[in-house]
Amino acid sequence: MTLANQIADLIDALAPIPPTPDGWAQAMEVLARYGVTAVNLGDAVTQTGEILWMRSSMQDQWLSDYVGEGFYEVDPVVAGLREGASSMEMALGQMARDTAEDRRAWELDHGMRAAGYATIFCQPFAGPKEGVGRLVNLTSDLSRDDFLAGDQDVILRTAMALLAGKFGPGHLGDAGAADTLLYATQDGLAKVERLSDRERDVLRLLALGHMNARIADLLQIAEVTVRAHLKSARRKLGAATREQALAIAMARGLITL
Repeated sequence: MTLANQIADLIDALAPIPPTPDGWAQAMEVLARYGVTAVNLGDAVTQTGEILWMRSSMQDQWLSDYVGEGFYEVDPVVAGLREGASSMEMALGQMARDTAEDRRAWELDHGMRAAGYATIFCQPFAGPKEGVGRLVNLTSDLSRDDFLAGDQDVILRTAMALLAGKFGPGHLGDAGAADTLLYATQDGLAKVERLSDRERDVLRLLALGHMNARIADLLQIAEVTVRAHLKSARRKLGAATREQALAIAMARGLITL
């Protein structure tokens, strides 16, 4: 099959997928055919490398380490965006401990390899506004030579361009069962605890201007249950008030009106 036909097949598979959590899962299934184990997609400030948000299908435990250990501060992918790199490919688990400027850089490199990831291939794209870049990062358990054999890099660049244009913070909704959302907070990057369907329902009706009693009537639940859902949503979103919870949820695309 020619390269043009392979790219056409990829576009035919990815282009119709909707920009929804279910669509994200479908996209992951398509990319798995090309040796992709996991995908990270997000926006970062180009000058500083600060990650604004990221969606990831990597292992949840690894993402907990990524956030908890502050690995995002030494992530070479983010550094590449800051330095203006056009793309990056990297074999993991190759860094020598004595060459790492920060111990976390070595721990990140070897930690990813220990988690089963062997190769990173990433591409930056224009972000939603000036000074912000969108990063798409593909990881594979295959070696660099196997993952990017032949014209595979061209095919994967096409896939990354499609993902970058299709999925954004306003298109993600809540994370699916196998995916995790990360957002910037005052204390650094943090994992977002998923809202339940009922919590989203309550926030959506709140956004439409309904009071607790009316929300209870519409959802056919007790008013005390409405208050409990709002309290839980505030905790998960790190919000002090219901108004702040609503603003955060809408900004992150967790609810739609």
